[in-house]
Amino acid sequence: MSIVSVALSKVGCPYIWGARGGLCTPEYRKKMINNYPNYAEANKKQCPVVGGSATTCEGCRWYDNKQKKPLESFDCAGLCNYVFKENGITIGLGATTIWNTAPWSSRGRVGEGFPYNEVCLVFRGNASVKEHIGIYTGDDYVIEAANFNLGVVRRLFDSTKWNYWMILQEVKPMPFEAYEAKVKTKRDGYITMWTDNTKRQGILKVYDDDIVRVLSAPDAKGFVKCEYGLVDGYCDSQYLVPVDTDNDVLKKLYEMKGIVESLIDKFKDS
Repeated sequence: MSIVSVALSKVGCPYIWGARGGLCTPEYRKKMINNYPNYAEANKKQCPVVGGSATTCEGCRWYDNKQKKPLESFDCAGLCNYVFKENGITIGLGATTIWNTAPWSSRGRVGEGFPYNEVCLVFRGNASVKEHIGIYTGDDYVIEAANFNLGVVRRLFDSTKWNYWMILQEVKPMPFEAYEAKVKTKRDGYITMWTDNTKRQGILKVYDDDIVRVLSAPDAKGFVKCEYGLVDGYCDSQYLVPVDTDNDVLKKLYEMKGIVESLIDKFKDS
């Protein structure tokens, strides 16, 4: 499974401070309370058995009631460690330790060249101490072990809540296959498509053989702006592209076939 697939499979799992995939049983909660007594009350609150209000795990939100088995548990760094380890990548434990020691190919502050189309680690903290860590999945979403109340969640990336990023050396760029569509023009030029709020670009080239080839993946969300030669404009509401919940960039591109062809047809004689 890919990094993103493994991370997605853990959404809904419980948060336990110090956990790196241990099964969330009352016995495991008690063990973690002994190891980290400062979080005893939080563990008791999230575990009815440990808290004394139940005798079994059935019915607990952190128990797979359909499969009748406990879920795996994580803290923020433990989740990242687990996901990357499943892909043969060792990153260490602790957000600050990962920032200081994990082998990276590029990193920086959010807002200064953030890799919106790449899978990377994101951090919250300052220059010397990183307090929290998550996995940015290349599609405006982050998967993180948030806290005791929320567990592992997938939510929109918020640049005001994350201030550092890191791409690891072993992480390859997201897989990409060129999408090709026949178009009704011989004009050679570029079409630049991006969202109206983020201006994240994806380039498509119109070749002399009537083929449009995607050279980089656009973030197809919201209204799409198009530039073809000197023509510049937004497409109308019938071309609104929804975000796929399964984070499949290629699927978005295939769905854009009609958009690309219609825009070229609309602008080709301008």
